[in-house]
Order: sequence, then C-alpha cells, then structure tokens
Amino acid sequence: MRDATGYRKSFTPDAARRTNGGSDAACNAILEVDQLTKRFGAVVANECVSFDLAVDEIHALIGPNGAGKSTLVRQITGELRHDAGTIRFRGRDISHLGAADRARLGLARSFQVSSLIAGFSVLQNVMLAILGRTGGHYRVFGRAMTDRSLLEPAVACLERVGLADRRSLPASDLSHGERRKLEIAVALALEPEAFVLDEPMAGMGPEGTRDMTDFFFGLRKAAPILLIEHDMDVVFKLADRVSVLVGGRIIASGPAAEIRQDSKVRAAYLGDDTG
Repeated sequence: MRDATGYRKSFTPDAARRTNGGSDAACNAILEVDQLTKRFGAVVANECVSFDLAVDEIHALIGPNGAGKSTLVRQITGELRHDAGTIRFRGRDISHLGAADRARLGLARSFQVSSLIAGFSVLQNVMLAILGRTGGHYRVFGRAMTDRSLLEPAVACLERVGLADRRSLPASDLSHGERRKLEIAVALALEPEAFVLDEPMAGMGPEGTRDMTDFFFGLRKAAPILLIEHDMDVVFKLADRVSVLVGGRIIASGPAAEIRQDSKVRAAYLGDDTG
C-alpha cells in the first residue's frame, strides 16, 4: 500500500504491538528482536539481545569493532541461524525463514560490501531485483528488458534515488556514493517494509557523507531504517533511537540525545572513561 507521495506505507499490525516501558516506538514496532543469542562453540557472539524498529524511524545500532554487530545483522536478515530468541517482522515470527524469504516479506538489506553486478547497467541491476521479486527467471532477462511492467518501476526507483540519468551506465562506472544509491534503488525494487543498512557511509569522504545523510533523511519516508554505522556524527544527526552493542550485549538503548550523554556509552564506546 502506498500513500499520496508514492511511498509505501509501513505496516503496523495489532499483533506487532507490545509494551516496553510505555514506549510509543515499541507500540509501533515493525521489526522486533527478542532475547537473541548466538554462540560459536564457547564464544558468545550475541547474548539476550532485544530491541525493536518502529515505523517512521531510524534506529541506529552502534558498537566498537568486535561487538557482535555483523553477527547480529546476519541473524536478523536470515543469513545466520540464531541459537535462542525470536525475530518478528510485521508481527510475524520469521525466525525459521531464510534470507530470500525475509527479503520477499519486505526486509531489505544494503550490504557493507557492494552486492551489485558490476557488468550490468544501472537499470539492469534494478530490473533484475524486480524480476526476482515477481518470480521471473534470469534466463529470459534479455526479453525482460523491453517489458514495460519491469522497465517503468525500475526507472521510478532510479528517479527516487537521483540516478535516472545514469541508467545506461555500467554499475562499475558509478562513483562510490552513486553505487550506494543504486544499492538503495535495488532495495526499493523489492518494495521493502524496512531497510537494514550496513555501514552505508563506509569509504565516503566528507562531501559524500553529507550528501548521503541528506538522502537517508528522505529515505525514511519509504520505510523505517535499522542503521549500522561507525560515523558517530552521522548516527546522532540521523537516528531517532540508538542501541549500543558491547561484548555481544545491548548496554544502552534509547533516544539519541540520551545515549550521547550516557556515561556507560562514553566509557565503553566513545572513549570517555571519566564519566
């Protein structure tokens, strides 16, 4: 379902509503991670991790290297099976589903390392995503390039990220920032209900970071965003809420302004041991 602006409306089923200290965000959760635990032998990568992503918000997940962020994200997106806990999406337990099924439900991930097909054009990358969503086959991709039911929505996705005029270029010819935007266009082609953005600012210079920060402010109109990011300036400019992962556990979670002043966070993550 889409609103008057053309953006997909977020899904807020009654089944997804639960209380969490009276938080309005928790009452509108589209993604809920509950007591998630993952072990690799004797090593506990994540332990009893709980947080949620509400509609219309950007929720940032931060933590030092080795905190368990990548392992957690892989469990959320279905690439790695967790050992205990529950993941709910749009009110549905998706713990048993693989990555492809979660993507088809509307959980779209943008990877830290680009997953684009470099030899395909910008337009072809987006059309391939639409083809996958609609159940088409790669072997008939040549014919699909003239299919208006695929072509028109693909161009619309590129227009939304500002790449329509680059549609004929090979993806390999794009700048780093443009490739990030193309990844978002590919994600938009899946008609997502939520984005999981893994280090989207990685490799960006100051100008590119400013441009992408503005871009993500607008992207939240399409779907809420779980943002995994190292750049603290970006996090505190963008995020409504922040959860801090240290040693595989959430040590703090709340509004960005509160997290910025939290003494535990400054000591464990921001390098301030005086608080």
